[in-house]
Amino acid sequence: ISSLTNYIELLVEQNSYSPAWSPTGQKIVYGTDNGEINTAPGYRPNHIAVYNIPDKTIKRLTGGNSFDYLPVWSPDGEWIAFLSDKAGGTEYNIWKVPADSGTAILIHPDFNDLPGLGMIDNRSPKTLSWSRDGKNIAFARLAKSNPKIIYSIYSIPSAGGNRTTIISSQWSDFCPAYSPDGSTLAFISDRSGIYEIWTMNLQTKKLKQITGSAGKWVYENSGKIELYATGNKI
Repeated sequence: ISSLTNYIELLVEQNSYSPAWSPTGQKIVYGTDNGEINTAPGYRPNHIAVYNIPDKTIKRLTGGNSFDYLPVWSPDGEWIAFLSDKAGGTEYNIWKVPADSGTAILIHPDFNDLPGLGMIDNRSPKTLSWSRDGKNIAFARLAKSNPKIIYSIYSIPSAGGNRTTIISSQWSDFCPAYSPDGSTLAFISDRSGIYEIWTMNLQTKKLKQITGSAGKWVYENSGKIELYATGNKI
């Protein structure tokens, strides 16, 4: 954590990734493999942890021989959604765990419709975004658009259930991010011929290109884009 007023830095934990502030700003969730050992060639468990800023304590929310990563907070701060291979399948699935510790819950059991694709990362959901009303989680995953393999954007109920298509086209659309009022979804797409940030009005389905200039492009498939609290900046 780095202070913007006096530039003092605090090391929370080593070997840690994808930090995200809680809605109250009092906690930070992240993924970490600190202290873990390789359990198979090329495989090292990774788990979800929460740092409590007021008392400077760390609590691990997941454990065992699984790879858990890319955590995101629910809007009320009660839950954390993340990706994990703990179901034992051939892809990472979406799970959630109580933010104060508890049993992790599998939200959806299988996202693998393209088993011919070799890498587990390619067969898995990408870049989770929790809707502001807490009811849905948006993500991107691979889809077939003959003759291409592209990303499309879907959502699932945060309580579990079937997925719903939000954006499906001949282009690759990924890295979804809900607006604070829930009316708009920002995402990255190559529909202009190069990867740029777009928005879509979820009611009217109207698209708008946000970025785009000669020689400039955007790509954040392992990270995320976010909308400012007022919704007027990305």
